[in-house]
Amino acid sequence: MTRGFLDPSNTSATGTVRRQPQSLLLNGGSALPKGMAKRKGKHLQLLQHKHFQLLQRKHFQLLQRNPLPSSCHSTCCWSAYHSAFTLCSASGFRTDSLCLSSFPCCCSEGEGSEFCFGDRGAQHIEDKDPDLLMSGLGRLRVAVIGAGAAGLCAARHLLSRPELFAPPVVYEQTKHVGGTWVYEEQVGKYKNGMPIYSSMYRDLRTNIPKEVMCFPDFPFESHLSSFVHHTEIRKYLDKYCDHFKIREHIQFETTVDAVKPVKMENGWRGLAWDVTSSDGIDPSTSVQRRFDAVLVCNGHFFDPYIPAIPGLAKYTGSLMHSHTYRSAEPFAGKSVVVLGAGLSGLDIAMELANVNAQVVLSHGQKPLKGPLPPGVRQSPPVSKVLDDGTLEFQDGEHARPDVFMLCTGYNFTFPFLDKQVGVKVKEHLVYPLYKFLMPPAFPSLFIVGICRAICPFPHFHIQSQFIMSVLDGSFTLPSQEEMEKDIELDEAARRARGITTRHILKLDSEQWAYNDELARIGSFQPLPPYWSNLYESNKVFRSQDMQNYKTYNYRVLGEKEWMVLGPQGQPLPKPLLKQI
Repeated sequence: MTRGFLDPSNTSATGTVRRQPQSLLLNGGSALPKGMAKRKGKHLQLLQHKHFQLLQRKHFQLLQRNPLPSSCHSTCCWSAYHSAFTLCSASGFRTDSLCLSSFPCCCSEGEGSEFCFGDRGAQHIEDKDPDLLMSGLGRLRVAVIGAGAAGLCAARHLLSRPELFAPPVVYEQTKHVGGTWVYEEQVGKYKNGMPIYSSMYRDLRTNIPKEVMCFPDFPFESHLSSFVHHTEIRKYLDKYCDHFKIREHIQFETTVDAVKPVKMENGWRGLAWDVTSSDGIDPSTSVQRRFDAVLVCNGHFFDPYIPAIPGLAKYTGSLMHSHTYRSAEPFAGKSVVVLGAGLSGLDIAMELANVNAQVVLSHGQKPLKGPLPPGVRQSPPVSKVLDDGTLEFQDGEHARPDVFMLCTGYNFTFPFLDKQVGVKVKEHLVYPLYKFLMPPAFPSLFIVGICRAICPFPHFHIQSQFIMSVLDGSFTLPSQEEMEKDIELDEAARRARGITTRHILKLDSEQWAYNDELARIGSFQPLPPYWSNLYESNKVFRSQDMQNYKTYNYRVLGEKEWMVLGPQGQPLPKPLLKQI
């Protein structure tokens, strides 16, 4: 290794940086490069700044190799280039005051160039070889798959740390940001043959108050009611994207075809990732890029889960999944069996009742206690379909509805992941994933947002920050064996509480302990205390008054305090909650 000014031999036994004479500051005693000597006063001010010792320890490993080819084959200019930029960013200096001409080995423009670095200069260097790992000021290159809410949140946090992360490459297979929140009237496929991924229906309003639906660092506009229409969510995500300047880093209409791990000695944790993508309009195109880490944020509301009901093919009416439901009017006056009483199934059943459809809400939960609209009755699940197309329920009752609508959820699918990664899906469980995020054998791959029954946007916010803490070293990952043991113990504890495989990812009220644990071990700010209390209270109101709870409005009064107002603006008493 070429010895530079961040070499451990340049520190005392106590870790204090030994100040070198100016002429011996770089490259183990070599004189300052000609270009740097011209501005040595400014750069020495930076290099001798009080944060130097901290950064020396933090960045030494990144500088043990020369990530760029150079005429002198040394790390001297590269080390100075990296550290000056890092010190600028950390200490409040203007990065645009530094020029590549001060660091001739890094300057492709030649002696005397005034090409300033900072984000622009870093991108200039990275563009010279997009496959360089830990390049551009020693920054990690990260791919984000998907520009829905989870992908945007991940990109936002990567962009907030320019001293550690190169601008991410965000792959999005549609024309828009927002993922599942992009409404498409059309169902099936587009004219170009691409599938329509949207599962959004026309009149959907959120079932979570905007006061806790938002990302913690980007609230909704205060004039909006608590339960907003889906169009407001899409506007919100567009504003979030533009506010944090994410859009310029998104490759729209681009399909990720393959994500393959590559063992590399100089990769992050000895690993890199080759991501192969193609143009969504012209699939014959193919581009491969290499990254230090990959964040999978491809969502899980687009591949309908069809339950294995015996005889289902014999049903003679209209069979559909809620994925293709858009509005209630086509079902006016018809008889409909809705299978599944999750939030979407319940919402759709009530919409259908408003157009005088006769609805049987078929589900395996305990009977819903809140009053349902006239025209909606509950029944046990459908057990089979008889030869004549009649539905038979578990209690022996029968029905021959005009429409059999499956509100049965969606499959997890990751068709681009290489088999050697070992991520599998069984009964709605994605495994093995440490902290529901990363496979122990490949801890620079993160699958974001797969937990169910959660408050999604703040959940993505917490997971993204935890991923940052893993990548920047704030949290030291356990060994592969320790992570595998942690997964095993967590699953065993859930099974001991009667949780089946298909519901292990259904966190529900346990999401708050999960979020707090990630914040604690990742050393970042947890959600404010009111968040869980308000969210859980809304669940109680929903169960008590399913038809009207979306007319309530919430007000956050402080870190721990909030209030709820009824339809007429009257304050309502808070429900008593079980200990979370």
